[in-house]
Amino acid sequence: MAGRPGTLPWNMAIFTGSEPVTTLSDNFNFLNNQINDSGVGFTNYAADTGTANNLIVTLPSAPVAYEAGMMVCVLVANNNTGGSVINVNALGNVSILNPGGNALIGGELFANVLVTLIYNGSAFLMLGPCARRIITTTAATTLTLDCHGCSSVAIHVVFTGGSMQIIPSHLAQGVPITAVYVNTSGASATISMVPTDPAGSVYGIVNAIQSGTANGTAIVDFIHTGIGLNNAAAMMFTGASHTDGQLDLSH
Repeated sequence: MAGRPGTLPWNMAIFTGSEPVTTLSDNFNFLNNQINDSGVGFTNYAADTGTANNLIVTLPSAPVAYEAGMMVCVLVANNNTGGSVINVNALGNVSILNPGGNALIGGELFANVLVTLIYNGSAFLMLGPCARRIITTTAATTLTLDCHGCSSVAIHVVFTGGSMQIIPSHLAQGVPITAVYVNTSGASATISMVPTDPAGSVYGIVNAIQSGTANGTAIVDFIHTGIGLNNAAAMMFTGASHTDGQLDLSH
């Protein structure tokens, strides 16, 4: 079925004589189909019955096809752990993207939380706030997190190497960040954070810290010099990613 605007099959104004009742029925059937077809632009609600990263919803009025502009409100059943798809009334899997148009990486969809999606012709984009959350244990020394389109960022990393650098990329100004570092390397390690803006340029969110200590070492410039973190120790940083902002320290 074609989307909006619809055109009635028959223009009654052009008739000059009697017409079969089926002519009128054709118009009413068309209107009835437009109203009941969930793919023509109405907002629709359904509960997810799928698995993590694979959402399945069944709308009460089945859409004939995915239509650009189609909106679906979904009560999510599971937290996502990576890239995710949704299948609406068995029309086929379609990727879910964050508001910035990037694939999900995990931590954006939460069980029993409602999310609104809009179809752009090829994928469903999340509307409204989109959190970026990652919890990981890694031996890597660099962790890059694409934050394009995210309204908040939460990072919890347990690292086993001699250093850990977190790089929140495509990070818009004003997006709040919480970063927890846990050192299990067996020795003192260096931690740092180097955010980038949407164009890829490095900019500061932590270098405005005026004072403080970590394991007895003065904090002067977190981005460029890093901070020493003793073995079996943890440290949390919270703040906002404004270019001229300051990141407050608590540990």
